[in-house]
Amino acid sequence: MVHIPLGPLIALPLVVAPVAALVVGTVVWRIGMPDEPAPRRGAGTGVVTAFASLVVLALVFGVLAGLSAVSTAPFDAVGEFFVITMVVFVFGTVFTASVIAPVGALVGYGYEWSLARRE
Repeated sequence: MVHIPLGPLIALPLVVAPVAALVVGTVVWRIGMPDEPAPRRGAGTGVVTAFASLVVLALVFGVLAGLSAVSTAPFDAVGEFFVITMVVFVFGTVFTASVIAPVGALVGYGYEWSLARRE
């Protein structure tokens, strides 16, 4: 049985994920939004940003699990990466989609609406 230390596996992604989500959100917003304010499109972009951040969180968990498995079972590292990434993404989506989708939509709509009011 492979022993994975849980301290870094849980703590580091929770520190890295908000920073990565900020970067992902900036990239999604720059690519997905037109130059003029569009509140409805902002709502959709907010939802995409929320789920893209969830993907980043799952990938960080997967990378850490894969790296920790390299030292004990090098051939299992890739499998460990895929299993942990998919488990975190699937369970993260199931348990948080009802919260992150409306929050992302509301924030995206509100931001674009505030930009439209300035003009």
